Amino acid sequence: MSNSLKHLSANTAKDLLKLMRELPNRRCCDCNVELNDMVNIYGSVVIGCFVCINCKQIHESLQLPLPCKAVYLDNWTSEELETVCCMGNKKTNEIY
Repeated sequence: MSNSLKHLSANTAKDLLKLMRELPNRRCCDCNVELNDMVNIYGSVVIGCFVCINCKQIHESLQLPLPCKAVYLDNWTSEELETVCCMGNKKTNEIY
């Protein structure tokens, strides 16, 4: 397991790594930039997608904020993880 994921439970880290390997989740859901800087990959936990740091700031500044968590630095609840597992970037872009 990556050193940056040691604070997460083994299952949470495993699930997040699996999600990040999926091709649609390797690019920002909003601006399509490649997500290759591990520290600056965020999950928009309400709608269930992965975004870059710039789009994270936009999500969090909306009138109805969409909170984001760092994939490799923040603790995730089981509900947040379930949301991104069920959605992901491909499905999110199909809906929104």
